Amino acid sequence: SVWPGPRTFQPHTVPLPVRQGAVKRGEAIPDKYANAELMKIPNFLHLTPPVVQRQCAALKKFCTKFPENLANNESLISQNFPLQVVYSDYCYSSPSIREPLSRIVTFRIKLEDLHLDEHARDKFLRLVDDKYNSDTDFVTIAVDRCPTRRQNMEYALYLLTALVYESKKLENWESLKVESDMQYYDWNQNSAKDAVSNILNWNRTEPLDNVDDLDSVK
Repeated sequence: SVWPGPRTFQPHTVPLPVRQGAVKRGEAIPDKYANAELMKIPNFLHLTPPVVQRQCAALKKFCTKFPENLANNESLISQNFPLQVVYSDYCYSSPSIREPLSRIVTFRIKLEDLHLDEHARDKFLRLVDDKYNSDTDFVTIAVDRCPTRRQNMEYALYLLTALVYESKKLENWESLKVESDMQYYDWNQNSAKDAVSNILNWNRTEPLDNVDDLDSVK
């Protein structure tokens, strides 16, 4: 009485006057009984509202109730579920029910939710390159290499995990990086900070401990 998915058309279970088929001029289109055209393609005509309700009731006992505190609180949702997984499902009539575009999986996560230090953040941004949006702070990884969605989802999770672990790894050659190798201006590691400190401490009896605290430097 409950179909788990697409199956061949059966006229007795579809309470609709469905007609399909090519006929000569002046003849009526064949009805749903003994109609070979309707039996060629799997369909979802059996999914009437009562059938969908019965299927949902059968699956409800296996589902976990969504927390009430997270229902209307976007900040708590992003805090507890930082990773967003985006994919698409397709339903149409064709000889094959598999849509090639349904395999595409997109991961979206905020960079701040990865809790990276300064070194790991800089290295992570170099690895992801244009996958990072500085306006929204989101890192977007889209995967479509594998033939199925599950494979692409596992591959995307592997990529994200590898990026995070490689960012946190400190290689020996990274200690050889000098000021000219920096791709951004870092005040704490720039020679300008030492020059400003020397100027401000000129002829002072008590040198300043931290020049960053001065209003003129800020």
